[in-house]
Amino acid sequence: MKLLTITSMKKSFIIFVLTFLVLIPQVYAQQNTYWHTSDRYGVELDGEGDAFVVAVLTFEGLQQGVSLNTVNLEIPGTRISVYKAIQVPYSYYGGYYPSQQQNADFITYTLTPLSDSTLITLNLKTPIQPNQQTTVVLIYQTQDIATRSLQGLDFQFQTIKDPNAIIRDVGANVYVPKNMELKGSAKFDIQYKPSGFAAQTAGATALTTTDVSRYISPYYNRPTQYSAQNLDPNESFTVTGTYGDNAVLLYTYEILGTIIVLVVLAWVFRRFGLVSRIRMTFKPKTTTQQRAQAPRAVAPSPKIEFSWMRVIISGGGSGFLYVIAALLTQFIFSLLQNIGYQFQLLAIVLVIVLFIVPLMALFLPAIYLAKNYSWKEGILTFIIAIVTAIALLYLVSLIYPIFRLTYGYGGAIY
Repeated sequence: MKLLTITSMKKSFIIFVLTFLVLIPQVYAQQNTYWHTSDRYGVELDGEGDAFVVAVLTFEGLQQGVSLNTVNLEIPGTRISVYKAIQVPYSYYGGYYPSQQQNADFITYTLTPLSDSTLITLNLKTPIQPNQQTTVVLIYQTQDIATRSLQGLDFQFQTIKDPNAIIRDVGANVYVPKNMELKGSAKFDIQYKPSGFAAQTAGATALTTTDVSRYISPYYNRPTQYSAQNLDPNESFTVTGTYGDNAVLLYTYEILGTIIVLVVLAWVFRRFGLVSRIRMTFKPKTTTQQRAQAPRAVAPSPKIEFSWMRVIISGGGSGFLYVIAALLTQFIFSLLQNIGYQFQLLAIVLVIVLFIVPLMALFLPAIYLAKNYSWKEGILTFIIAIVTAIALLYLVSLIYPIFRLTYGYGGAIY
């Protein structure tokens, strides 16, 4: 009797394992009936740390004979207000527009609060069909995505996650109020207003594709500031950054770091007498033989000797000045975005000057050494300047990253 019981348990276990192995491919297949070909986000931040978001989501069916009428998505955050959900039966991706007018339908949705996110179920008017694309424009507001700090407002925006599909491509543009600056990025001239579009269509019962395309096409026509590819189900793309209305406070740590580095360098130069050594390096030298052979009444012509110290100092300094000039140029150029029409001529002159200054920092030291010492020193100085500039720019990008990927499973972000 005991042996029979053990045998039955083994059979049950084997049946359970076989059933589990058979169900795994079916579950996996159900999760790959569609994907997102391209998602675009326009994120308008305000001065209180909230964000008005326009999400343009493009779906495409992957399995023949399988269509979907509902889509479940997860919006990070619990304080979510959805204003509109609009569907058009084709994709805007790549600048494609239909030859005839079609209606863009308002679709219904339901919201379900989760622990740290909000589940939204979209009831599509046009189902997701195999090898066909459909676009959903989701307009919503998310609160408290930014917190105040010494520099300004530190924000963290997460894109929408889909638990049942991969996202092939996602991009986001971040906009701040006109009186504020986005750290590390020049201001964009906003040609369209998502909030204005929401207000204009508040009482509408139907929209044409022309109405929608006039509004969302700039998301595809303009390169995205932040992007990622091939996000797995339940993965999100997170954009982090800082913005504020005081440029000095916005770059407080960078300014303090630069001052500390300059003070340390000044101490090192003074402690080891490097200033006098460098000054002597850039003076032409005469050899003992030249001084002995030259007549007393005639000054001997100097013989220029090759100097690695002169080349390294000139090349390194040139690369450093180029990076500083380029960063200052980008910063000042961002300030010129809001200049009035009456100062356009001055702005054009400043832009030309700002583009010339970094080039002068890169080329002039090499030209100076080639003319006054030797062409070898000039070429080596230019090469060292290029290498130094690339290394410094790479270092800056590592120290001050502007975006990162985060992976979330089951509503939790790791």
